[in-house]
Amino acid sequence: MPNVLDTVVVGAGITGLSCAWRLHSAGRSVLLLERGSRVGGVIHSERIPGVGVIDHGPQTLRSGDPALLAEFRELGIEEDRCVAGAAGSHRYVFWQDRLVPLPHSPVAFLRSPILPTSAKLRLLLEPFARPRRDQDESVEDFFRHRLGRHAVERLVDPFVSGVYAGDPRQLSMRSVFPALKEGVDRKGSLLRWAVSRARAAGRARRERGTPRSRPQLFSFKEGLGQWPRALEAALGPDRVRTGVDLKAVRRAEGHWALTGDLGGSQEEIRARVLVLAIPAPGAAALLGGGFPADSRPLMDIPYAPVSTVHLAWRREDVGHPLDGFGYLCPSSQDRPVLGTLWISSLFPQRVEEGVVLTTSFVGGARVPEQATRPPQELVGLAVGEHRRTLGARGEPLEARVVTYPRGIPQYEFGHEQRVEAAARMEASAPDLYLTGSWRGGVSVPDCWAGGRATADRVLSEWGRSSSLEVGRTEGSPPRPYRERGRPGSPTGPAEGGT
Repeated sequence: MPNVLDTVVVGAGITGLSCAWRLHSAGRSVLLLERGSRVGGVIHSERIPGVGVIDHGPQTLRSGDPALLAEFRELGIEEDRCVAGAAGSHRYVFWQDRLVPLPHSPVAFLRSPILPTSAKLRLLLEPFARPRRDQDESVEDFFRHRLGRHAVERLVDPFVSGVYAGDPRQLSMRSVFPALKEGVDRKGSLLRWAVSRARAAGRARRERGTPRSRPQLFSFKEGLGQWPRALEAALGPDRVRTGVDLKAVRRAEGHWALTGDLGGSQEEIRARVLVLAIPAPGAAALLGGGFPADSRPLMDIPYAPVSTVHLAWRREDVGHPLDGFGYLCPSSQDRPVLGTLWISSLFPQRVEEGVVLTTSFVGGARVPEQATRPPQELVGLAVGEHRRTLGARGEPLEARVVTYPRGIPQYEFGHEQRVEAAARMEASAPDLYLTGSWRGGVSVPDCWAGGRATADRVLSEWGRSSSLEVGRTEGSPPRPYRERGRPGSPTGPAEGGT
């Protein structure tokens, strides 16, 4: 191990991998450390003989970002993408003991039973609802004020549960949907904000001379886990180390000293720049209290536990045609699952012929105790749900359960202040960078973008090569350490997480 490394990134989820790859691609030396036995974090895929490929965490990516597609080309996995077909655009909501399709056109919306006629007429009043400027609101209160009770109960609530596993009564609108909240406060309504945003995007495309690109819903032939594995291979074994159990991090003589168990032996790693791409409470605990800025607010960011239950069935044993993406459950319907995705309909090329594969999500912020039930109980719960909702008969061919006790960070009231505390920590130690799903969005594309943005900050503030070369032999004098401040206010949210 070199005496002093250039940049160390802790945490090999997609945020840390994205950051490390961006730094490496720009010519900066980097070492990525991961506590677990593999990279990818919650992104983990498995091929089950006789069934197909399952994803234990996130199931799909939805993006049209040219930079992301360019990264896939660099990694050699672009051709392995599996784009969801027409099934990806058909979604259902469980309502009053049946699956109701979500409308995907104005005409279909008018005919849909998802909202009563009075609620549809209520939507026409949205442009006249006064914005609540300079006021944070819960996600539920914001949409109830603008769209009405029925729209929140039947549309917003299941969406928030499906994406954030969250409680819309507790989630902060400013933190969960910052652009939307700011846009409505500025323009006065959702409708005017959406129109102005579409016009601005059109002008930007015309100025760049680029065609309009629609986001695609996709995965990979071997599941989403193929992506982090490709990043690990591209970085190479000298730049990625798994099984690293860090015990402490401290500043020492102008650099960072990381101590812990590295493959069975106690070791110390020293680095010029440190990026922590791990859950907020873990980052606060690792850094301890040795900062002018208080790290305790990071400990207060809650995480919702989530379990995924994967079931494989014979096609003839499931009565429903499974003609879509899957379904979500509003909390008012008191279902045992947050929702179920029909994986074999989205990506039939990943599933054996004659087999249907589904993934159900259990737990979340509203019923966290459900997620931590024993695996056999979770399987029984999901099987019962399939029999009631999808007409399943007999027993599944295969069942797998994975539980994430700290599944998804919750951007609840006070989240802005907690992120500001992270910015103050960074300002007090200008060679420290904090990033992850707790900052800038919980979706996989958000985490990927957050990792890239953090890497860009490192490159902007420290250059493409450090003044301390990786591989400097013991005894060779380091070049002078130069303290550097961060641009912008130390009390505002740092741009790296957006």
